[in-house]
Amino acid sequence: MRARPPLLIAIALATVLGAGIAHAQSALSGETIRMGRAAGSITIDGDLGDEGWRGAVRVTRWYEINVSGAVSEAEAKAIAQRIATSPLVKTALFGRDANWGRVLMAAGSAPFNGGYAHVDAARVSLSYNGTPVLVAGLPQHVEPPVDGAVCTIDLELALGDGTASYLTSDLSYDYVRINAEYRS
Repeated sequence: MRARPPLLIAIALATVLGAGIAHAQSALSGETIRMGRAAGSITIDGDLGDEGWRGAVRVTRWYEINVSGAVSEAEAKAIAQRIATSPLVKTALFGRDANWGRVLMAAGSAPFNGGYAHVDAARVSLSYNGTPVLVAGLPQHVEPPVDGAVCTIDLELALGDGTASYLTSDLSYDYVRINAEYRS
């Protein structure tokens, strides 16, 4: 199992910290999956490709959003969180669409300090699973596969040293159906 840095989870904490994860852990008897809270992050040690993790929250894929080169760590975190929580990005990911326009739209609309985080579209580089789709703001005219149990999206802003990572899931039909049927 490859080591992962601490990641922030952009799925409903009630779902993750509720019965869903407890059920997923017991269903994985023999697998090592631990969750722990540390400094506001949720650290995961385990194989997110395991069906137990995907079934716990009704997702089809996990997406690791890595932002680097931000003006500050705080801005990197704001941008990563905005990308990870964007319904338009999540639905594109469910459709296996490496839609860089939606990622940049989310990055450029990341709220920060009463305004928006710094993003310069002419300096941005973006890749999906290691395949560049934008380099220094220029489209690469490729359609990378957005598949596998965990897809990595790397956004380099080329503005500073700030970095952050965020883990999110797609927005699947089952996720929408289950939450639409839920009544409080």
